[in-house]
Amino acid sequence: MKFSKLIFILCIWGLCSSINACGKLKDNPRFIKLENNSHGIIHVDFQYNYPDTIILDRALVDHIDTIGPNKSIKVPTASKNRRWANHINDSNPQNVLMVFVYSLDTLKKYSWEEIQDDYKVLKRYDLTVNQIKQMDWTVTYP
Repeated sequence: MKFSKLIFILCIWGLCSSINACGKLKDNPRFIKLENNSHGIIHVDFQYNYPDTIILDRALVDHIDTIGPNKSIKVPTASKNRRWANHINDSNPQNVLMVFVYSLDTLKKYSWEEIQDDYKVLKRYDLTVNQIKQMDWTVTYP
């Protein structure tokens, strides 16, 4: 009888622990989802130099990926053991991730210097960790 009570308590404790861990993972996942709800092909870069919103040189930008029309991708952190909230919070004091969205046609047509000088960006999102959490770790363009 005592043994079955112990097993029951351990099962309940394990269930509570796993539910708590799932909540933490949702608050700080390893992936951010990027959705392209437009009809064009886009390219997405991440920058962490907020509040400076200049477009950095290519070597200093996290190049994420090209996303086709009405498609989405999941973007992992650079390290398998890192979670996004930690990565963003450690990247700048304001805890902001800047998401730059470019038209693939623009990237093919212009030099990076022209893109920087003329700020040829379709959209820039300045997102705090709390804002991204509220968006369920999904950034949608447009």
